[in-house]
Amino acid sequence: MTAIKAVARFLILTFLLLAGLLLAGGPVSAVPIDGRDSPYLALHQNDLVIWHAWNAETLALARREGKPIFLSIGYLACHWCHVMQDEHFRDPETAALINRLFVPVLVDREQQPDVDAFYMAAAANLGLPTGWPLNLFLNGDGTPFFGGVYFPPEPRSGMPSFRQILERVSQTHAQMDSEIRDQGLSLYATLRKANHVPSPVPGLDQTADHLLEQVDSFAGGFGVAPKFPYIPALDLLWRAHLRYGKDRYRDAVIASLSHMIRGGLHDHVGGGFYRYCVDAQWREPHFEKMLDVNAQMLALMTRVWKETRDPVLERTIRTTVRFLLEDLRLENGGFASALDADSRSPRTGRMTEGAYYVWRDQDIRRILGKEGADFLTVYGLENMEAGGVLFTLDDSHRPAALERLREARAKRPPPRRDDKVLFDWNAMAAAALAEAGAAFAEPSWIEAAEQVLALLANKLVTPSGIPAHVLYGGKAAPIAVLDDLAQGALASLTLYEVTGRKSYLTTTRAWLDRARSAHEDTELGGYFASPHDGAPLPVRLKPMLDHPNPSGNALMVEALARLYYLSGDTELRQSADRILETFSGSLDDSLVHAAMVGAADTLAEALQLVLVGKRSAPDMAPLLNRVLRTDLPGRILLVKAPESRLPKGHPARDKPQLEDRATAYVCRGQVCSLPVTTSQELSDVLRDMRRFQTSGK
Repeated sequence: MTAIKAVARFLILTFLLLAGLLLAGGPVSAVPIDGRDSPYLALHQNDLVIWHAWNAETLALARREGKPIFLSIGYLACHWCHVMQDEHFRDPETAALINRLFVPVLVDREQQPDVDAFYMAAAANLGLPTGWPLNLFLNGDGTPFFGGVYFPPEPRSGMPSFRQILERVSQTHAQMDSEIRDQGLSLYATLRKANHVPSPVPGLDQTADHLLEQVDSFAGGFGVAPKFPYIPALDLLWRAHLRYGKDRYRDAVIASLSHMIRGGLHDHVGGGFYRYCVDAQWREPHFEKMLDVNAQMLALMTRVWKETRDPVLERTIRTTVRFLLEDLRLENGGFASALDADSRSPRTGRMTEGAYYVWRDQDIRRILGKEGADFLTVYGLENMEAGGVLFTLDDSHRPAALERLREARAKRPPPRRDDKVLFDWNAMAAAALAEAGAAFAEPSWIEAAEQVLALLANKLVTPSGIPAHVLYGGKAAPIAVLDDLAQGALASLTLYEVTGRKSYLTTTRAWLDRARSAHEDTELGGYFASPHDGAPLPVRLKPMLDHPNPSGNALMVEALARLYYLSGDTELRQSADRILETFSGSLDDSLVHAAMVGAADTLAEALQLVLVGKRSAPDMAPLLNRVLRTDLPGRILLVKAPESRLPKGHPARDKPQLEDRATAYVCRGQVCSLPVTTSQELSDVLRDMRRFQTSGK
């Protein structure tokens, strides 16, 4: 009955918002946002809307003025964010209405991901559209009561104009204040309940089978348009293939990667990948090129290449790394967060989505000359006349022609680059580069990864010494969120395994200690996205969904598990166990919980590799290379000197070196393999020990 009443209240609110018009309100004294905090905020500094920052002072201003908040959340690479800006925030009439009736607040979702995550969850629970730009109306306590994504400037397809919505929202806020508060209480109770849903964790094979049911058997990937890569889900399927040896898991991942690489999600000319495609066949991308997407694609492709040695994968890995190092890398060694979807069209002079990337048939023939006809037998365009991106139907390749197109494209007006250094996305890139560098024997890639970690550890730090989420314009702020600390710990652990430098373990411990002190719920288990001293939010959420990056709590399970196996610190294991106990009951949608199931597998079934001998010894190199060039789910790599001892309880604690030769032991649980001293012997043991003893296809 309570749920029915809550739905009824929401329907009444929605009806009133869309039903009438009102002119009301008075002037608001405001301080403009500071464009020095992010390129997205800088882009909006000259809007006619007088934007406020998201903070406690802004909430207090809204309460004092008795006005609702208009909250707009976006990011620099977002095409529809630019459309809203052009149609509304720079329109004199609309901007005047916003300034008069509301306290306007602008948030860069990449700069304040905890604010974005909370209001995305709130909007979803209220049945509102979600995506970016996310435009919500809040009361002075920050409670959302209406909103959406894009609003048209004029009535369209049954939807009222944005100005009509603004006027009606103001009236509804004044008339239904108590109903809005009641709706907020119900919403917050629902969100708090989602922070603790205990029950058994689903098995790896069970989750993988559920994922297979959602795979597009024709074009790869999951579901229908729009198509996102859903990399954590593909990663879990690949893990299941290695664990169970079942062809159907392997085939789903390889087919999905093949379709993405051949299709329009992949930038065939410049390397790297776009964020998603708007069609089911991966032909029409949404043109944002994001650091997080490319870092995850690089990591997954490297994992699969370690098993298949596929030359197409290697080629794509190398062009993706080139994109990262040439197009996104900054002078400080970090990576920019994204390239904008929009750029100035060389034909019209207007900012246009995809203008930098699309080709027409005549463009290609003009640039390539006689080679153009042959090139167009290999590469297709979704729209030959109006323009589209390249795709292929097979693995054919024309590298010389692609390079000529790349040189020609470089003369076009480039898309804007968002030069924020985001802690979590840079950590993801560092881990992916380190793994790829080790797999392909590319020391410069590993060096680039180490430079990123040094930047995160030394420069993304607030004046009080707390890790920061963003570095931009020499300023490190705001305080790091959970994903930052967990991704940083995982990247640092990866670099420890790749380089052997023990300082990375110290860094890992420091970041995990910060996560435990500022984010852990010691009463109910799990970790909050925002620190206890972070941005003001009505409810602190515990991230458990992969949206689309691995959830913060899944990352924490993985990081805590890996450091536990290296250090023997049982408190780390207990903290990881509490996370799984807290959230396992909500793991009912395999597509958005894949990372948590994979992390649970690492915690339960880690593959501990102990190499005994000097890391610098000539006979150690073949063993190290074999480990780092083999895909091993839940890998824990430790190189120990013969005279040193492993942590108490480690299954290889007392295992000796054989005849002064580099010696390898592979352990899972409390069982270790016999010692091996050659690369081929180790290869056989690794493949045997990583796999569960089951059968079936």
